[in-house]
Amino acid sequence: VHNYPSDIINQLLEELIKKKFELPAYSHIDRLVQTTRSQINETIFDTVYQKLPDKLKKKFNALIKSSPRTAFNRLKELPKSATVNHFKELIQYHEWLMSFGSMKEYLVDITEIKLKHFAGEAKSLDASDMRELNEAKRCTLIACFIDHRQKYTKNDLVVMYNKTLAKVDKKSADKLKELREKNKEKTHDLLVLLRDIVTTAGKKFSASKTKLLRKHITDHGGHDVVLADCEDAIAYYANNALPLAWQACRGSRSVLFSLLKTLDIYSNRKQDTLVLAKNFLLAHAHSKKEFLELTGDIHLSFMPQAWQKLVLHKENKKIYVVRRYFEVSMLMCISKAIESNDLHIRDSASYTDFSDHLLSFEECEKRIPDYCGAVGLAQTGKTARQGLCQALTDKAAIIDKRYPKIKELVIDEDGVPTLKKRPKDKNTAPSKLQEIIE
Repeated sequence: VHNYPSDIINQLLEELIKKKFELPAYSHIDRLVQTTRSQINETIFDTVYQKLPDKLKKKFNALIKSSPRTAFNRLKELPKSATVNHFKELIQYHEWLMSFGSMKEYLVDITEIKLKHFAGEAKSLDASDMRELNEAKRCTLIACFIDHRQKYTKNDLVVMYNKTLAKVDKKSADKLKELREKNKEKTHDLLVLLRDIVTTAGKKFSASKTKLLRKHITDHGGHDVVLADCEDAIAYYANNALPLAWQACRGSRSVLFSLLKTLDIYSNRKQDTLVLAKNFLLAHAHSKKEFLELTGDIHLSFMPQAWQKLVLHKENKKIYVVRRYFEVSMLMCISKAIESNDLHIRDSASYTDFSDHLLSFEECEKRIPDYCGAVGLAQTGKTARQGLCQALTDKAAIIDKRYPKIKELVIDEDGVPTLKKRPKDKNTAPSKLQEIIE
């Protein structure tokens, strides 16, 4: 499907040449394309205008009313840098766009390329230009532009969400590195204590050495201090910054949760554990409890093992999650799942499920005869397989007969074929050209 006049003209010329028609004057083709394209567009404008409810038409016309700054210009706003305030503004902007409702039912019969063209045309015009258009075209262009902005604003929200969590990840990693540097001396003291304990205990341990061991521990601050220092050292050198990510995430927690509630995040799997865990997370968004009990079919198998050790807590045969670690790890997992296309954003421009754009099996069955006829294949699987096998057998027989004369093909003693690069014949082109001239 083409929309631009130059593309339509090229396609038309190709078809005329293919069918061996005499080509008319270019100006005649140009006028024909312009007229036909204009008629088709006018039909589209009238069809969409008839579908639009009067309430929505009034809203569209209100966008271009004269004022110090028309609301139409707000449709053209671009996202700003990934800060908490800008994130909140983008969510509010998305909510304003969605207040017009979905445009899908009004634009369902328009091809994707025309939708993009109409949205681009609306973006290029200002409010005064829009006022000069007839109402059917004006409302259609605005509807296409709003549909375009709704889809791409969802994209912008996802990008800002991912950037915010990338900052959280970097901050927590930098904090972990900083703590390691700060506690080098403490780690050194622990290693010295360990050396003293091992030296004192010797190869054969006896009860008389217990007092000396306790003295070493007391000299380093006592049992509680040494144990706390050991716990800190284990955390710093475990290469897991999740315990520090909560602190880095606190300032943007509310806006991240707002985004998860705003966007329709889904999976093409029937029982996706990440989606179930996301719903559980949002259901307890306002909870202040330290531990949350996991219920139903919810499990965290999608999380890295290092995170699960921090998040999960078992008590009295019940499984709980440490709320803070659970929240930040879930936010991270959702971000990675969206980037890897395991989770999708409904009605977004780039994060929808690609299978939504594929033809249904029933539609494919209807097209099999035409496709098979075009590529020369049989319509049934068995017959197509037999035809391909026969074609390969015939081709193999031809290659076998020609083999000794094919310089590029070499078969070694083990029967392994090797196809070499064909050498360039420098004299071929000039000789052929000379033959044509003569």
